Amino acid sequence: MANKVAKAREAAVQFFKTANPQDEFFLVSFNERAELTSSFTNSVEDLQSRLMLTAPKGRTALSTPSISVSAR
Repeated sequence: MANKVAKAREAAVQFFKTANPQDEFFLVSFNERAELTSSFTNSVEDLQSRLMLTAPKGRTALSTPSISVSAR
């Protein structure tokens, strides 16, 4: 499972790196319930830090991502 989480984090970081400077993202972590980890921001560094501190827990299936990132 640790390998899946590491791959998901790396994919998110690569996604952030391809963004335009004015793009904004928010980060939601979830297991039995969703939790806003970061509201809209264009700080890729802040999102990366928060992403690295997010740990898998709860009853989320291994095939289901535990982190969701969205842009506006």
